[in-house]
Amino acid sequence: AMVAKESGGVWSSGTEVLQPANSNNTYAALNAVTCDAPGSCTAVGTYQNAPGDQYAMAVEESGGVWGLAAEVSEPANSSNTVEALNAVTCDTPGSCWAVGLYVDTIGNMHAMVIRESSGVWGTATEISDPANSNNLTSNLNAIACSAPGSCSAVGQYFDVAADTQHTMAVEESGGVWGAATEVAQPAGNANTYGNLNAVA
Repeated sequence: AMVAKESGGVWSSGTEVLQPANSNNTYAALNAVTCDAPGSCTAVGTYQNAPGDQYAMAVEESGGVWGLAAEVSEPANSSNTVEALNAVTCDTPGSCWAVGLYVDTIGNMHAMVIRESSGVWGTATEISDPANSNNLTSNLNAIACSAPGSCSAVGQYFDVAADTQHTMAVEESGGVWGAATEVAQPAGNANTYGNLNAVA
């Protein structure tokens, strides 16, 4: 994985981000970055460990210097085979939320959120799917917060009736995440495929 910086309209050469200690150093990707001040940024993504499993990771920039990426802890029911963080937002240095996906012990994919507080990442938690979900495949692609403890995240899930993909959103209020709800698609849409990739 690498990062690059634009200054004065000119992009620098990319800089490699050092992967977690248990990486096999064959694959890593950063999917999102946010900065709360110049030289103070957080990026999230995924990497492969020595057996080749895919883990979620986060890395911090402090004083303009990127540190060593670190594995983040997955939900308790994770299979530890496929995890990724797709988006991140921070209100102050060391105070962030990130969202993504993981695969559980029976092979189903779920949306997850994880909190960083005082510079320490906690354990990710599963987001409950909408009521009509088949609970087999869901994912969160983006997150935005209007104030600490008040965030929204968006993504997609598959329903139980026709196994078709729908858009979903989930809200955090008072520091607690609710269950995701379906976001209705435009009138006249076939309602067989939907995805939300950004939120503000």
